[in-house]
Amino acid sequence: SEDDPEDDPEQDPEDKPVNEELLLGLDATLNNMVESRRGVINAWQSGNEIGLYTENKNLKYTYDGSKWIAAEQYEVQNEQTVYAYHPYDQNATDMKLDIDLTKQEDVMYGKCAVTPDFPTAKPVMNHALSLIRIKLMRDEYIGKGLITDVMIKNVSSSLIMNILDGDIWIQEGKSDIPIGGGYMLNDDNPAVSEAILPPLYHPDGVSLSFKLDGKKMSYTFPSWHEWEAGNIYTYTIKIKGAYNGELFHYLTAPHEYKAHLSLKGLTACMCIEQS
Repeated sequence: SEDDPEDDPEQDPEDKPVNEELLLGLDATLNNMVESRRGVINAWQSGNEIGLYTENKNLKYTYDGSKWIAAEQYEVQNEQTVYAYHPYDQNATDMKLDIDLTKQEDVMYGKCAVTPDFPTAKPVMNHALSLIRIKLMRDEYIGKGLITDVMIKNVSSSLIMNILDGDIWIQEGKSDIPIGGGYMLNDDNPAVSEAILPPLYHPDGVSLSFKLDGKKMSYTFPSWHEWEAGNIYTYTIKIKGAYNGELFHYLTAPHEYKAHLSLKGLTACMCIEQS
């Protein structure tokens, strides 16, 4: 009939009342690394942003300190898969997220199913990158012990993550990433520098550099090392006397490597711990 509002051509479908019971919500949990200091998220904080990719929609959710707030309302009309990723990027298209590693942001992914009866997405967020820790020890060094300009060099810094499964694709372009410095060697309470790096099965050409009392020191990560996504790798560098020596590597246990390096006054004892 003429009075039937459903026949009104001027009625905008967007003006229809929202069914709040169908609104897509978010309750994300973290598949944590162990406690870390730089960039890695182990607990949600106000301002964190997650993207939910579903049905060709890239939806933004922001954590307000207690819950996730949707930037726009989206009704779940049928059973569907939701792909979650962090950090949110409004320009993410085709299920791909561009990553600038120089920003040192934690990159995560997860997925789950939602239905009209259960419209809250509950993805478990997995870390897509690796975390490298550098611990410098005085050991035999008798100098002042001032550490400056700690840096990871020659790192592939332009990456793409497949939001579907968290796979990382390395693009052209490498950078040097500053990760700390400005502290004194203290074996009783050693400072730890951290870098979020791409998962690499052969970190060929990637190196650590720092200055010890103004003298530049360097250590090249062995190309046979494997950095897997979601794992933490700790390198403990022990400073020895000013002599040259040989480079030795040996495997002591699964996922636990040891290395001793004596070069330009630097001896490195390197351990890897897998979370």
